[in-house]
Amino acid sequence: MTQRYTAGSVQAVFDDAGHLLHLGEALPESAVPEYRPAISHARIDQPSWPSALPDANDGWMGTPGIQAVGLHPRGKVQVDECIRYQDAVAGIEYQQHWMPMADGVFQVHSSVSGQCDLQYLASLTLPLAHCERVGFLRGAWTREGQWVCQPLTEAGLHQQSRTGRSSAEGYPGVYLYFPDKVVIVALAWSGDFRWHCDVLPNGSRHFSIGENLHQPLATSDYQSPIALVAVGADESEARLRLHQAARQSWLPQNQPRGVHLNSWEAVYFDHNMTGLQRLIDAGRQAGADRFVLDDGWFGSRRDDTRGLGDWTISPEAWPEGFKPLVRALDEAGLEFGLWVEPEMVNPDSDLYRAHPDWILAAPGYEPVTGRQQLQLDLGRAEVVDYLFDHLNRLLSEHPIRYFKWDHNRLAHQAYTRDAVQGVYELMARLRAAHPTLEIESCASGGGRTDYGILRHCYRVWGSDNNDPLDRARTHAGWFRFLPPEVVGSHVGPDLAHTTSRMTALKTRVIVALQGSYGYEYDISQHPDDIATLKAGADWWHANREWLATARSEIQDQSPRMIHAKISQDGSRFALWVVQCDSAPDAVAAPIRMPLSGLFTCSTVMDSDDSRWARARVEGPAVDDMGPISGEWIAAQGLPVPSLLVGQAVLIEGRRV
Repeated sequence: MTQRYTAGSVQAVFDDAGHLLHLGEALPESAVPEYRPAISHARIDQPSWPSALPDANDGWMGTPGIQAVGLHPRGKVQVDECIRYQDAVAGIEYQQHWMPMADGVFQVHSSVSGQCDLQYLASLTLPLAHCERVGFLRGAWTREGQWVCQPLTEAGLHQQSRTGRSSAEGYPGVYLYFPDKVVIVALAWSGDFRWHCDVLPNGSRHFSIGENLHQPLATSDYQSPIALVAVGADESEARLRLHQAARQSWLPQNQPRGVHLNSWEAVYFDHNMTGLQRLIDAGRQAGADRFVLDDGWFGSRRDDTRGLGDWTISPEAWPEGFKPLVRALDEAGLEFGLWVEPEMVNPDSDLYRAHPDWILAAPGYEPVTGRQQLQLDLGRAEVVDYLFDHLNRLLSEHPIRYFKWDHNRLAHQAYTRDAVQGVYELMARLRAAHPTLEIESCASGGGRTDYGILRHCYRVWGSDNNDPLDRARTHAGWFRFLPPEVVGSHVGPDLAHTTSRMTALKTRVIVALQGSYGYEYDISQHPDDIATLKAGADWWHANREWLATARSEIQDQSPRMIHAKISQDGSRFALWVVQCDSAPDAVAAPIRMPLSGLFTCSTVMDSDDSRWARARVEGPAVDDMGPISGEWIAAQGLPVPSLLVGQAVLIEGRRV
């Protein structure tokens, strides 16, 4: 007897004891083999066969699906519209729910009812009997999204967050590689998480992911975060299914994305209208659609040591309020965006002096600052109300269409779960009051890029590192989980502020065009850059609609990073090749892409105008080849130039 949950062409098949027998393309409904394993010697008299929410009573000695203080759950299982466990001894019922989201994509979550002190409840578990490799992200500030893919060995694999947010040091998601399929899991949670690929000495292997509860949660009704589960014949199909599901039914907005001009690395805290006017004028010439005024506009905030929490316009920095800025933006035809960091407060601020009890900190201990700031407890209704009132007033009194919402410190001393839910509530209230408001999630760069925050934000900031060679590697990680157009990607200065590396302007433009295009330096001081920046903006505007539904093909030919986007109907493509470091093979291999039909190809932008140093005799350029067979590109690849370190090329193709 089996129960099948269906998402288009993909099924999750469970037996009547809650064991997942199959996740993938549909199999026959009859003549299902009996998969119950043997009982090993020197073990309990139960086979080691984890169910949807496994425990030791299943013979499973790895990470349990549910943990509660003083309880040893052993639920009677019933499988119907969900997998439910009834434990009369413990007085609890716990369940796992599989809901279709799109073709090949499920939303999965678990819940528990009944009084208990909960320590862990997995959102999702999966058997790994045939899993060969696991892909995941690691990183740190300015090095986010570093892709790692390795075999699943006897040691297993484990990752967790204990920082109060989800994404810089790791990521709440994995790629699971099987011989006949790839499964992508992404947890929609912006706080602490944990995932495990357990490999036991008896050969049992199982995956688990869920919220990381650092202390027991006294509850009578808990629902885990949702896990998005995408299944495909290969990673390209699974990734496309995840991206399309996010675009169509997860993101709060998905309209065409404009070109951003952010003031941060251009002026930092130096807010004077003369300099900003020059920047805005240059932005208009460079094709920008939106200007974002970054940190330094409020309270006593003349540097990063004070003023956080006082969300009123500074009369010192802005004696006339935002009126001169709004006037300048209207004349330039640019939208108004504003930086905020609502969850934080400086000890040197009016808010902290009035409400020191609003701090998120371990009771009885002196709070420890990070970046000269403390975190507010958004688990308290009065804190959320205070922030809503101040931010709502800003939005009501000024034509602000966009918040760059920052989160610049780790939370290491306190329980952050309620604060994460408070952030979700605050964002939801602001968007309900201002339906056209767009929010970008920034957290010291890419510290909060999970699918939980993407339920409320239309964009994330990928990294504070605008060095294009590092950004190309970061993009290769983020784009495996996130639709590329969601990831903010800006052209920075020639001398990167985070790496002190010099790079060519066209390299910076080419890499920025991989994500959501924009500018992050004082372009008014570089008039010779404007034409190239504008060429990038023109290409972005002309192609952004098909790019926002495109399939992403990611190839790591380290140190050469390859990224291709292919339109839904397969009639056009864009191909990025970025040389991040020296390569022992001086001649670049052709790039394979799944195409069919005849294509004309052309170079959009090449960071080396002369090309004299690349080779004594250059290979043929795609621009000169005439129509090229897509079948040949799929089988043998498209010839691309052999680049030197720091160079990049963007090539596009259209079906004839």
